[in-house]
Amino acid sequence: MEIVTRQSFLLLLVSVLFVGYILRLSRGRRLSYRYTVGWLFLGALIAVSVIPLQVLEPTSKVLGLPPLNIGLFALGVVILLIAVQLSVSASHLANRQRFLGMHQALNLPQTVDQPESDVLVVIPALNEAASVGSVVRDCREQGYACLVINDGSSDDTGHVAARAGATVLTAPFNLGIGVALRAGFIWAVQNEYEIVVQCDADGQHSPEEIAQLLEVQVAHRAHLVVGSRFADINDYPVGRLRWFVMRLLARRASKVTGTQVSDASSGFRCISYELLKEFAREYPMDYMDSYEALIASGRSNYRVVETFTPMKERSSGVASNGALKAALHTLKVLSAGLVGTRVSYKTFVSGGGD
Repeated sequence: MEIVTRQSFLLLLVSVLFVGYILRLSRGRRLSYRYTVGWLFLGALIAVSVIPLQVLEPTSKVLGLPPLNIGLFALGVVILLIAVQLSVSASHLANRQRFLGMHQALNLPQTVDQPESDVLVVIPALNEAASVGSVVRDCREQGYACLVINDGSSDDTGHVAARAGATVLTAPFNLGIGVALRAGFIWAVQNEYEIVVQCDADGQHSPEEIAQLLEVQVAHRAHLVVGSRFADINDYPVGRLRWFVMRLLARRASKVTGTQVSDASSGFRCISYELLKEFAREYPMDYMDSYEALIASGRSNYRVVETFTPMKERSSGVASNGALKAALHTLKVLSAGLVGTRVSYKTFVSGGGD
């Protein structure tokens, strides 16, 4: 018991010193009140742990475990909880930073004259200077207005897009595709566009296929038309593991939306105004935004339709995914499928004419 008493005194001393250090940081304005409260709570826990320490030795006898093992286990649990809380705080800070970057991009658009059109093609672009110009010119030739979100590119993507005839939103740093797309959706709603077509900047989606998306949207009165890479699931070349994951996501999307979906992660889409307003209000920020938005739309009773749109090879440049990144990509896709959707939209209620 003498050893336990010494350990109790040591814990109390550590608790007092820790609390004093936190208060000093807070008074020096080096630590916000939000984090001060959390760390003070931890300091209090250290002090309170003196109580269970008094029963540690009897407990170890009952469990048949050395006191050191029990103490290490308790310490591991505390460290794990602290790590989770730090992850939550870091995620909150990163999301706040991305929102600020999105609004900065929206406040400083580089605008050009656009064709008279109810359709806006929204193109997120990261380091696609070699291909974005031709994509924009092709969209303009088809008679569509064009908005490029230059997502913190380190090359000349923004200037190339503007010279080709796109309005450009330039993010101060890389926001991630979900936040970049939401900026585009907000801009589209603010400028009263009725339809948005989401298109990649790498040249793999053909602007000539936009007309098909629009025709399917009108024919089915769809809120979301997904351009699928697969006329049949085996048509587009992907690795076996990725093919298996894509099949899992497609089955889940088909069940939720009530329609056949073969390409749940496609970035070539047509979005009608009712759903566009919801996308502008809230859109997934993290990886697999397309899948999450598709699931959330289906759950909220928006009409989803898929149509085959062939996908070309990249018009220039190389894909950023190497072997390691491809493996991480697959893991992220699996995680997204397990976590499901974390956004929700206002339930769509059909009118009398629908």
